[in-house]
Amino acid sequence: MIPSIPAGRAIQVVFCCLILASTGACRIGPQRASAPDTPPPIQTLESRQFARSAKMAQLQSGGTLELRTRDEDGSSFEECALELWRDELRFALRLRKLGERFLWVGSDGEAWWVFELMAEPVRLVVVPLGASGGLSVGPGRSVLNPTRLLQLAGLLPYESIEAETLGFDDEGRLRFLTMNESEGEWRRTRWHLDPKTLLPVEIVALDARDEVLAIARLSAYEPIAVRDMPLGAWPQFPRKVFISLPRDDADVRLFFNRPSARGGGIRPRLFDLEQLIKTFRPGEVEYVSP
Repeated sequence: MIPSIPAGRAIQVVFCCLILASTGACRIGPQRASAPDTPPPIQTLESRQFARSAKMAQLQSGGTLELRTRDEDGSSFEECALELWRDELRFALRLRKLGERFLWVGSDGEAWWVFELMAEPVRLVVVPLGASGGLSVGPGRSVLNPTRLLQLAGLLPYESIEAETLGFDDEGRLRFLTMNESEGEWRRTRWHLDPKTLLPVEIVALDARDEVLAIARLSAYEPIAVRDMPLGAWPQFPRKVFISLPRDDADVRLFFNRPSARGGGIRPRLFDLEQLIKTFRPGEVEYVSP
């Protein structure tokens, strides 16, 4: 027979446990793993990011893009609805403003382009994929270079991690630098990763003199569906990407909605420049040199 506990004593026990729980001395359930004391091997970092990015080689998402710019005349703000499609190296981004077509950004893996659809006449700018051009389409919009945008969103594999830079920053985040192999101003990238999940939380683009070109802050990660892949293997995707551009004195904020890596709804015509020219009929075309 199990002896009973007097009501007064039971209340004391419960009250004591509540105090202990509030001070952290009484803990129930599994605890989160603590941050590591030493960085993981470079091979681990590279293989994890390569596997994660490969799962999102086909990508589709809706969402919102906000562009804030500042100059001597004051500041401006634009908000657009976005639709994004990616198929390996091919990329398309449609922006609508107040329900009207605003910009169409695309890439076929060799060059990228921007259609300014609200201009009169419609204007097209074509830029070599690795070039630093594109500033002619307006402050802040150079970040819409598909390769830059995907890298600032942490969706591409790491390029050549510099072993001597691997360590932790002042906030305890994993930190390292990579070398960029493409042409243009962006020569190195400084990565800051969550030490527990190893997901990028801050990405800094640097020029040859290590001056900052762009800072991207990533948050609101969630797993997204991949075709023929179980839930436990789905990759983590940042639904919020906030990008600061010091040289342009501009900020770009991306809020992704309903991202998916299933590959549905992706059509070749989305990345075909000739077909897009027939559709949008630009009256002015500019080809930017490398």
